[in-house]
Amino acid sequence: MPNTLQRSESGKARYEAGSAIALRNGRLSLAKRISPIRKGSRLLAKLDLNGRTTTANDYVTLGEPSGAHVDAGRSPYLLVEDTLNPGSFSTIAVHDCFTDLDNRGTRCVLVLHAGEALLPTDTLIYWK
Repeated sequence: MPNTLQRSESGKARYEAGSAIALRNGRLSLAKRISPIRKGSRLLAKLDLNGRTTTANDYVTLGEPSGAHVDAGRSPYLLVEDTLNPGSFSTIAVHDCFTDLDNRGTRCVLVLHAGEALLPTDTLIYWK
C-alpha cells in the first residue's frame, strides 16, 4: 500500500500528464484571464450592437440567429473590455467550438487563438 508521499506524487504526475481536471482548470483559467462580456452586463448600455450579438449557448448549439450570421458571411468574436482604455472594447476571434455543454449545461468550450476557454453560456458572441 502506498504511503501519503507516494500517493501525492502519483496524483501530481497524473495531473501534469493531462488529466480531465487539469484540462478543465486550464480552460477556466483562460476564461478568467480574458473575462468576456456577458449578457446583461452594465457595460452594454454604451454600445449599439445592431442585433449583431448572440449568446455562446446559441453559437454552440447552432441556433437560428447564429446560423443567420454565418450565412451573412460574418465571423464570431468575443467582446472583451479593454483594460487600457476604460469604456472601450476589443475583440477576440473565436476559431471553433465544441458542440456539447458541460454536464451542468452552464458552460461551453470555445476555441480561441490562446487555447480552449470554458465560458458561461450567456457570454456574448459579436458577429462582424
